[in-house]
Amino acid sequence: AISAAFTSTAIDLANSRDFKKLNLYAWADQTGTMKIEQSWDNSTWVKTHELSVAINTPALISNADILMRYVRLVYTNGATLQGTFRFLCNMTK
Repeated sequence: AISAAFTSTAIDLANSRDFKKLNLYAWADQTGTMKIEQSWDNSTWVKTHELSVAINTPALISNADILMRYVRLVYTNGATLQGTFRFLCNMTK
């Protein structure tokens, strides 16, 4: 929907301390914003990375440091309803 936000479930990295970096990719047929949020307690969230997504242009947050125990991903649509959307992430050591 217009200006709607998708927020992923929290990813608990307590047992995955090998992961040090996160890559986040988005592509949409309308503008938007993608964010990485992190938390120590799965309650208070801090935006650690943010990037605007242009129309029909791949956007990448690359090698973002994982600083806290919990991570979640947020995508907020722009002022125009989307027809096509891709949102991917992976973590690396």
